[in-house]
Amino acid sequence: MSEQLPEPDNLIDFMLNKGNGVKGLSQINLKQIPDRFIQPPEERLDHIQIAIQESVPVIDVSRWNDPGVAESICQAAAKWGFFQIINHGIPDEVLENVKRAAHDFFELPVEERRRYLKENSPSHTVMLKTSFSPLAEKVLEWKDYLMHFCDGQENEHSKFWPPVSRDQVLDYVNWIKPIIRKLLTVLLNGIKVKQIDEVKESALMGSQVVTLLYYPKCPNPNLAAGAGRHSDVSSITVLLQDDVGGLYVRTTEDDQWIHIAPTKGALVVNIGDILQIMSNDRYKSIEHRVFVNGSKNRVSVPVFVNAQVTPSLALCRKCWRPERNQCINSNQKEQEIEEEEELDLEMASRVVVPEQPRVGGGKQKNVQAEGRNRPVLRDIGNLVAAPAVEGKAQNQITRPITRSFGAQLLANAQAAVEKNNCKKPLVDNLNVLVGNDGAAKAKAMPKKEPGIKAKNNVPIVVSPDEEGSPKSGTKMKEKMSSRKSGKSLTAILTARSKAASGLTKKPKDLPVDIDAADVDNELAAAEYVEDMYNFYKLTEEDGRVQGYMDSQPEINSKMRSILVDWLIEVHKKFELVPESLYLTINIVDRFLSVKTVPRRELQLVGISSMLIACKYEEIWAPEVSDFIAISDNAYVREQVLLMEKAILGKLEWYLTVPTPYVFLVRYIKASVPADKEMENMAFFFAELALMNYSTIINYSPSKLSASAVYVARCTLNRSPLWTETLKHYTGYSEDQLIQCAKMLASFHSGAAENKLKAVSRKYTDPARNAVALFPPAKSLLPA
Repeated sequence: MSEQLPEPDNLIDFMLNKGNGVKGLSQINLKQIPDRFIQPPEERLDHIQIAIQESVPVIDVSRWNDPGVAESICQAAAKWGFFQIINHGIPDEVLENVKRAAHDFFELPVEERRRYLKENSPSHTVMLKTSFSPLAEKVLEWKDYLMHFCDGQENEHSKFWPPVSRDQVLDYVNWIKPIIRKLLTVLLNGIKVKQIDEVKESALMGSQVVTLLYYPKCPNPNLAAGAGRHSDVSSITVLLQDDVGGLYVRTTEDDQWIHIAPTKGALVVNIGDILQIMSNDRYKSIEHRVFVNGSKNRVSVPVFVNAQVTPSLALCRKCWRPERNQCINSNQKEQEIEEEEELDLEMASRVVVPEQPRVGGGKQKNVQAEGRNRPVLRDIGNLVAAPAVEGKAQNQITRPITRSFGAQLLANAQAAVEKNNCKKPLVDNLNVLVGNDGAAKAKAMPKKEPGIKAKNNVPIVVSPDEEGSPKSGTKMKEKMSSRKSGKSLTAILTARSKAASGLTKKPKDLPVDIDAADVDNELAAAEYVEDMYNFYKLTEEDGRVQGYMDSQPEINSKMRSILVDWLIEVHKKFELVPESLYLTINIVDRFLSVKTVPRRELQLVGISSMLIACKYEEIWAPEVSDFIAISDNAYVREQVLLMEKAILGKLEWYLTVPTPYVFLVRYIKASVPADKEMENMAFFFAELALMNYSTIINYSPSKLSASAVYVARCTLNRSPLWTETLKHYTGYSEDQLIQCAKMLASFHSGAAENKLKAVSRKYTDPARNAVALFPPAKSLLPA
């Protein structure tokens, strides 16, 4: 091949589009690697301090149940964060086969390898990647890699994997999983977690990513790195090395580095960030790096164990107290656990994600400003009566009948009697309200028919016709009308009894318990969800803004709408989660309400706000260069970073705000039955609302979300339009939503003529049920 280095544009086409990757670059016999791959001097192999006398422990695990083996593993995890295990039981043949499979795959013709690039791959369970990225800001790494995602169904998914390596990788996965399970059991026992039930084990094992890492020989190995210094975010990583070497681990006491020399048949185990957090820093997630070779291609096969962090795993953090070195039963009652440090709840609140389909579309949350830290969730006073849980007795709420309350009951009763004075009610058990005298008078009244039975001592009203009284025509009516207009004591007492028993009102349908199906699902946190949403309702005003356009001399509401329309396009282009969009708009509005912004910087505020929101909500946030590129290089990196800092300063780092998205996911669930069409329609109206300045200013997030659900039901002709379930969970009646709902319906009606089309284009996609093409709800539009 030619020794000429491709031009930058050709380099992108050569490495990415044509799928050559770093391997292809190494095959063109370069004398000098591209500048993007050159490490800064202080990060090169000949500049770092190597601890020649040090080495990580090598542990014989042939006797897993030996307390000495468990102690050695835990001590190595605590001191080094890395160790090697030998005699683990995996046959040498299996290890050699999977290493050979890595070489075989990357030696395939580029046309065959290219089939597994992200955009070409036959399945999301297998993906070929290279470290080269034209938008990356960091120094690039000299490697390519093939990822296999294992979630317990790899036997099914493996049919999409490359045939040249499929059987070897699958065989290795089946052997390595029991080893991982044993390692996690030992490590958790080391932090006093004795109860490892199926839920914890499933969450700990989570999903595994088996990666075939390929480090091609490099013409300038002293300038490049196969992997820069980093730590793994997994719970643990189990690595199989070949005999080339190149893995270096930083010591815990200083910035020296230890070379982990390959040991035949050994597996390298390192602690990840998640396990360090769960162990309250007892176990160490240590930085490590890989240097490349100038004469040999190097392969390694890491298995990254990505735990599904849940409340049950968050409790593991409570089980180890370094300052006390004592055990706390992992099944201890939650009330007792809450009496421990409130800081312990940080882990749960940061990573707990309900196990439900993502509506409309986990992560470390930003630290809130001082004075805004949320307290531990306890009883914050539910004002809405929740339906009783089956099998549990409800506490009876009683109110003494004071004179004013009795007068109110009497007035209500008389009004009810006047409305329906042609009926002569019969009442049982009047002594409940009026005592023995009333009971004596009631005994003198005609007896009820034997066929009518009273349930639970509730008064039953029977009209004269129902008693079988003969109809006497006009004479009877005249006789009845000639009676004096005064009310009898029986009528008054009956009406009072009816009012006190709640029978003067039509019985309402009971709300559906939308969390009933999640009672046994720890990820849904069903026992906390009511308190959480009551808390959101109490705090939603903190994140709202008042009208600010009068304080912006160069910006108006139309410019804001143009910015939001563009941000929705960017959000879709980057394939971000919906939470990021709603938080972005909230940050923009709150910043504009406290800071005057020139017109030329409005887009800068938008991309900086989305950068912040993505760092808060996304697992993999776009980089600064991505936002610069998508804004047509209108700003430079320093401007974006300065604006990001300015926004966070003005908002006092307060980003945990209840946006409309928070309420939408709850209210859509309450719109029983909640199908995808209903879901997409509600989000369509919510995003139309984001575009409109007056809507955001005039309505709270919860009311806006409830109105979006109401208009969606109207548009889809759902009956009834507003149910008792929705009223119960939203806290809003139909009358309270009608004004906002009419405004949202008008946005839908005018969407076709609106020049800002981002929302309409997004929701005309068949994947979103093309809900934007539905005719608007005529009942909400002016006649």
